Amino acid sequence: MPAIEKFNNVADILKSLELVGVGQLRKWRKDEIGWISSTDYYEFGEPDAYGMKDNVAIYLQSKDESYIEDVRLNMNQRNKNHIEESYQFYLKKVDLVFRALELNVPEGINDRIKQKENFIYETDRYIIETNITPDPRTDYYRLIIKTK
Repeated sequence: MPAIEKFNNVADILKSLELVGVGQLRKWRKDEIGWISSTDYYEFGEPDAYGMKDNVAIYLQSKDESYIEDVRLNMNQRNKNHIEESYQFYLKKVDLVFRALELNVPEGINDRIKQKENFIYETDRYIIETNITPDPRTDYYRLIIKTK
């Protein structure tokens, strides 16, 4: 059972994460990797030279139907001319994810995201990490919150 008590109530997390404002999470369902749910990609900002906008999505995963093991907030940052706007949007969503999960935002995580540096924070109940992959066309940002 997850050490983060809220992760034991799938329906509650699905509802709470909708407050992040990136769309409705799909039904909790089984697929080849386990139990999952996700939002559609939510586009924001100005399009890049190819007409693509930055976007974010939330993903939930578990091996067991009765609880959630990890929550992810992904951003594809496409428009290199509006990087600051993208950071501000993403950081607001990061904060809302932590609020929805009733967790404190770890000190330093926002600065590391803006500096495109990976981050790991661990407690006796959970692990929080960022995985940032710069790319000439699209930078990929991943916030991962895993329960123990």
